[in-house]
Amino acid sequence: YQAYDVTEQLRKGSNALGAILGDGWFAGHMTWKDRKNLYGDRPWLLAQLHVRLASGREIVMVSDGSWKASNAGPITSQSFLHGDTMDARIKWDFTAPAFEEKSWKKVATKGRDGVKLIGQVGPTVQKINELPTLEMWKLGNGDWVFDLGQNMVGVTRLKLRGKAGQEITLHQGELLKGGEDRSVYLANLRTAQATDHYILSGGNDVIEPPFTLHGFRYVQVTGLTGKPSKDTITGIVYHSSTAPTGEFACSHDKLNQLQKNIVWGQKGNFVEVPTDCPQRDERLGWMGDANVFIRTATFNMDVAGFFNRWMLDVADAQLPDGAYPDVVPDVLSGGKTDLWGSGAPAWGDAGIICPWTIYLAYGDKRILENQYDSMCRFIDYLDRRCENGIHPDFGYGDWLAIGSHTDRQLIGTAYSAYSISLMRKIAQLLGRSADERRFAGLFDKFKSAFNREFVTPGGRLSSASQTAAVLALRFGMVDEPVRSRIANWLAGDITGKGVLTTGFVGCNLLLPTLSQIGRDDLAWMLLSNEKFPSWLFSVNQGATTIWERWDGWTPEKGFQDVGMNSFNHYAYGSCGQWMYARIGGIDLDEQSPGYKHIVIDPAICKGLTTGQGSLETLYGTTSVEWKITGERFNMKVVVPPNTTATLRLPGDYTEGDIDKGMIKERGNGRTIIALPAGSFKLVSSI
Repeated sequence: YQAYDVTEQLRKGSNALGAILGDGWFAGHMTWKDRKNLYGDRPWLLAQLHVRLASGREIVMVSDGSWKASNAGPITSQSFLHGDTMDARIKWDFTAPAFEEKSWKKVATKGRDGVKLIGQVGPTVQKINELPTLEMWKLGNGDWVFDLGQNMVGVTRLKLRGKAGQEITLHQGELLKGGEDRSVYLANLRTAQATDHYILSGGNDVIEPPFTLHGFRYVQVTGLTGKPSKDTITGIVYHSSTAPTGEFACSHDKLNQLQKNIVWGQKGNFVEVPTDCPQRDERLGWMGDANVFIRTATFNMDVAGFFNRWMLDVADAQLPDGAYPDVVPDVLSGGKTDLWGSGAPAWGDAGIICPWTIYLAYGDKRILENQYDSMCRFIDYLDRRCENGIHPDFGYGDWLAIGSHTDRQLIGTAYSAYSISLMRKIAQLLGRSADERRFAGLFDKFKSAFNREFVTPGGRLSSASQTAAVLALRFGMVDEPVRSRIANWLAGDITGKGVLTTGFVGCNLLLPTLSQIGRDDLAWMLLSNEKFPSWLFSVNQGATTIWERWDGWTPEKGFQDVGMNSFNHYAYGSCGQWMYARIGGIDLDEQSPGYKHIVIDPAICKGLTTGQGSLETLYGTTSVEWKITGERFNMKVVVPPNTTATLRLPGDYTEGDIDKGMIKERGNGRTIIALPAGSFKLVSSI
């Protein structure tokens, strides 16, 4: 439930309390199956108003059988997925003192069902900002198209004076059909209509739908007479009110655009739950997408409250056998596991990875304490489900990978081992020594099984893919000398192909793993690559958000399969964590979470001359700026109060406002410096 202070809305004399109900998640259309009434058969209201009089006496008014209801208002139909219909001729201010409700009928009532009521946890969805029309044009059929310049999530506000009864229809979409056809592309919405209907009053109408959200950049308007103005259409941006915390910029303009795309993808898909896409008939809390993106999300915005709230849903949705559903809230599984149900590798594992990441980013272990029992049940599920440490062959694999295939059992076994390794750390942190020992033994079991099943006698992986390699390396699944052989193979494969071949599962791990094995050069090569498939390929096609697929649109083939082709899908934006950590230079220290101790470690990338990162932490703002001039690396660093930092300065330190005693190590192309809180300028020779 949500609470509001309505004191300022009171009038002298008579007052009325009322509510307008929409279907939403509770009773509205959900998923591509167009299911309805998943949680309730219709919208219901549970409300109470507390009034404290000047005398100190309190009056409490509750929703009960004395209330009245009507469906004769200006919102004549509404759907979260399909859109709203609004009739501006109907005036319906039921809070006005003179309002008459004689034609209204008594409400239906039912008793409380005993479900525990919990106050709103985390941020609410709010109107965040407005986007004006940048360009508009008329189509041959008389429709007008308005371009807002940015793929966004929210609604369209219509401002127009027309004839009474004039009908205006708005279709919202992400792209244009292309070529000479400049109408709005809608095929990828599947069954979602994303259409609003407005009926004008004959006066100066300003109409904005209250119960729907769309994912769109373009609005195609039918029913206009005469030439509209750019003021006719405005985009109203909605998302959960997660405050911005990070900033990133560099001398590469296309990377700066990529960062903007990542942020807008996060805005559009962090709407109450971390959804996978906002435009089509889906908008579900896919666990795998959240797993791969959460580290990047913590850089861009304050998502502690957002994920604390969602993890309550995750625990609530856990199945009796301990599996986590693939989507939360769980509207797909029907209580089953396996494909399209629950427990998929990298999807179910989000139930452990997300709380752990939130702990690392914000330093508050309460999320681990709250989720601990649920996470233990998931580990027990994995142990029962996996035969001798080998995960069954089901799940989504390396979803939407291009040019490679990774064994699903390898993925499942590696992810299971990783989740277990995190649970060992969590148990140690929470003082659960018996559990810590159990998880340590369980990890050894899965690691041994991985090496027995998926590593050849020659020290190669049975799946020759970039994703298989990064899972083995990043999750600590192999030891030397096998580790070095796999690292060399990965570097050789990337060098030979010149492009990435990872899907959802490997993408977020690829660049950090390359840095981990000392190949920042290859990580930078992949990030700055503009050939297909790459992050900058979509930027070159004019993308303003992250695409679901590497090949969502290509010059050779046009649009991908309309059955699954979102142009606002944040998962591949997971590269943002590397951009902040290795270009912006800011990362956390797992041994000192919440940025109590900060790791500042910028990489020198070929052709990049400046980098800048800042992050609002619990202790204040930490920031890094650097610039290369010839062979001089110039750097400014701010370490917030009550924190320290380890600076890995590229090159050999030459001058700056630090004490010589702060220098801890020189050599191997780095100068390691221990920094206290404060502001510092440094120069090194590279």
